Amino acid sequence: MRLVPIHRQNSLPTDEDSPPLDFTLYTHPYHDFPTIVSHVHPRFVICNAGAKLMSPTVWPVDVRADDMMKIVNIWKTWSRVVDRSRPDARAFFNINTASNNLA
Repeated sequence: MRLVPIHRQNSLPTDEDSPPLDFTLYTHPYHDFPTIVSHVHPRFVICNAGAKLMSPTVWPVDVRADDMMKIVNIWKTWSRVVDRSRPDARAFFNINTASNNLA
């Protein structure tokens, strides 16, 4: 990733034949990269990133490992199997305590 700059287009082309001329170049480690505005809810970003971070890849040395581990830990919590016998889980799933067929 160190050799991959990010180009951000700051203006639209004036017509179909002319390319936009106003770009900002961001280079590694991207400290001055602006805040990303997205229509995707952060929960979906965490789920997607958490699953990818669990793959057997090696993170670069300079990556912010503490932030990545927070995402991994949230993803692990969200993706584990729920013990339906716990009283709080039974209430959440609206399981009738009289029937233990689903426990």
